[in-house]
Amino acid sequence: MTIDHHTDPQTAPRPTPRCRARLWELEPPLHLPLLGLCVGPETLRQIAARFAFHAPADDETALLLEAADACRSRNPASEALQRHLEKTFKRWVDRFALLADDAAVRCQWCTCQQTGELAGPLWATCTHRAVSAATRSRAWGDVQLLGCRLGACQIARARQADHLHAENAGLRDALHRQSIAHAAELDTLRTTADRLQRRITELLASRTPAPASPAPRRATHRRATPRASAPCVQPRAEGTPK
Repeated sequence: MTIDHHTDPQTAPRPTPRCRARLWELEPPLHLPLLGLCVGPETLRQIAARFAFHAPADDETALLLEAADACRSRNPASEALQRHLEKTFKRWVDRFALLADDAAVRCQWCTCQQTGELAGPLWATCTHRAVSAATRSRAWGDVQLLGCRLGACQIARARQADHLHAENAGLRDALHRQSIAHAAELDTLRTTADRLQRRITELLASRTPAPASPAPRRATHRRATPRASAPCVQPRAEGTPK
């Protein structure tokens, strides 16, 4: 056997595995983030019911912990989860299979993370045949950091929403009080306007003289004037000259 003294065993490139890693072959710290991100709640409950998990069906956290514990070894539950992940993310597995080395896998993972793709790329990255433990650890750390950021953002949004709700309630109460005050002022103005209108009407009525009633018409008696009597014509006697 020939020993190459110029090759450091720690820096020598590792031979590429002939096949991809299985779920139970991954580092145990990867199981929980993988299952939490890549397995939906309904699928998790179905697998828990199928393999008689001890965790309550309505406690998703307990189901995830028990599923992650089952993935430490090869068993019917871990094999079912393996088949589900392979079927669900086959498109990503096929895409990552075109990458030849660990550097390309890490670069592709960073690209997917920037575009918001996490579940499929995480499974394809962690199980790639050429991926290193450092890249898997990097992916796991990125997911943990993202979870912390999302949690912080959710807390911040919840606090902001509470503040906005409180402010909105205060503004609504102030607006209600203002509307009541304005309604009272409006009633006062209407009362004043009605009083002034009545006063104006009274003043106009007092300054305008009442129309005089017509005097009763006296009966006029026309004095009868004697008619001029016509001259009396004496009959003319016969034989009397005109």
